Order: sequence, then structure tokens, then C-alpha cells
Amino acid sequence: MKHKLVVFCTVILLVGALALARAEKKTYSGTLLDKMCSASASNPAKVTKHSKECALMESCVPGGYGIVIDGKFLKFDDNGDKLASQWLAKTDKERDLKIEVTGALEGDVLKVETLK
Repeated sequence: MKHKLVVFCTVILLVGALALARAEKKTYSGTLLDKMCSASASNPAKVTKHSKECALMESCVPGGYGIVIDGKFLKFDDNGDKLASQWLAKTDKERDLKIEVTGALEGDVLKVETLK
């Protein structure tokens, strides 16, 4: 009987720990930036001036994208990169690429569900 109780409590603790470890889904607002230009994330003037043309350059697209929030660059996952490419293809904005992203931050990667 004690053995079953110990196993049951252990399972409950593990399930609770896994639930806490899962990243919380949130909405993030910031500026879209390609990974190649992410070194400029801490310079608001450069981030604002960053162009759609630059983000779509052949040398920038393979590195993927992310969002700049308060001078910090959060890299997107593969789905986020795909959504960012689609958004860039449709937007009329040429600079100051403000976006809103819904997703969960897992480590240093933002797992993107929606991007607008």
C-alpha cells in the first residue's frame, strides 16, 4: 500500500513539474527583424530604420527572423520564420516593421502561433 502511495505521489509531482515547465502562451508586441541584423537590436534608431528590403535579402532570409522587444531580440522558431516571410511579402510597410506575435517562449526561442 505504501509503495502505491509513493508511486502515485511521484507521478503527481512529475505531472505538476511538466505543467510548470511548459512555456506560457503570451502576446508580444515589437519590431520584426531578421537574425542577420539582430546585433542592432539594442539600438532603437537602427531597428526603426531596418527595412523590409533588407529583411528579404537572399543573405538574410535563411537565418530567419525574430522580434525586438525593449532592445532584446527573440528568435522565432521555424513556424515563426515562415509566418514572418509571409507577412513581409504582404505588408506595404517599408520600415519600422511593427508586429504582434502570439506564442510561447521556450529557452531563447519564441514558438510562434500567430503573427500580425
